[in-house]
Amino acid sequence: MLSLRFVAVSCLGAIAVSGCATVSMVSGQAMVETGLIKEASSVEQVCDAYVAKAESEAWIRPAPGLFGFARTLANGDSDGSNSGSHPYLKRIKIDSAPVDELVAGITMDVDRARSGLMIVTEEASNSLQGEALDQDMLKAHVISFESALITAQKSRRTFITAFEAASERGEEIQSLSFDSALADFDMAIDSARETADQLANAYSEMAMYDDTKGVDAESA
Repeated sequence: MLSLRFVAVSCLGAIAVSGCATVSMVSGQAMVETGLIKEASSVEQVCDAYVAKAESEAWIRPAPGLFGFARTLANGDSDGSNSGSHPYLKRIKIDSAPVDELVAGITMDVDRARSGLMIVTEEASNSLQGEALDQDMLKAHVISFESALITAQKSRRTFITAFEAASERGEEIQSLSFDSALADFDMAIDSARETADQLANAYSEMAMYDDTKGVDAESA
């Protein structure tokens, strides 16, 4: 059924703003009203928006097709191989842009990735406390949030690769801001891992409870 909903996707869109604009963190209660969209949970929507933002900004490689996915399973993580051709390095012009501008841009992207992950994590955490979740919805939350968490981890690797590539240009680099931003991102990733564990535990408990009810009903 189609209905008017309030979604946090617009909050992730704000992360794309360049310069020194501050992105405020908002929860599911402070959402922007959109038009008619398919019925879907806000957790799934913000997770999908985070992954889409990472792909559009080249923080991660585009999702592979069926053949590419099979090759990744066989050969390992495609993001970890042939890093010199990573689309993010091309986008930021790693070989030609001034080094100080490169470092500033990479640092800003780290901050944007962190801010987006914090929004996603807060939305997922709030869903455990406030929503009446059934087993199917909780399973969808687990899958969607895990995808967002993996996206954050891949983005982190991309930023480190880019910073190292900039360092290899042979010019003096001020790394303090990047190091600080990366440390903050690491804290956000750790928090997201904890939330992922909470979601998985809640799903396991709900699945076990439903199985127990089914056995009791058959025995009655």
